[in-house]
Amino acid sequence: ASPMTIFAPGFPVKVISQSTPYPDAINSITVTISPNIDLPQTSTSVVTITGLTGSQTADDAALTITDVDASGATTAFGTTAAWTQTPGNLVLTVASGQTLVAGTFYAFSFQ
Repeated sequence: ASPMTIFAPGFPVKVISQSTPYPDAINSITVTISPNIDLPQTSTSVVTITGLTGSQTADDAALTITDVDASGATTAFGTTAAWTQTPGNLVLTVASGQTLVAGTFYAFSFQ
């Protein structure tokens, strides 16, 4: 035990998978994250996923995300995220009045 250990905020669980590896096919991307601290909604409460390159999906300030397994992701983030094709960034904003709870798994998908 280390009583004075301070952990940096982060997502110890972060898993991304795809529905198909084939080019020119509709591909659903599924993301599961779990924060190690509570992340309450503030003006700067965003989660940015980078490096999602190779997509043909054009920039979309309101890309639809879908909750997976009733995880509460669309309650925590709302039903949209901001997508930028180059460089492959997805930005999720913590919804008004919501908090990402430490140790909770949030899973969502998008195309």
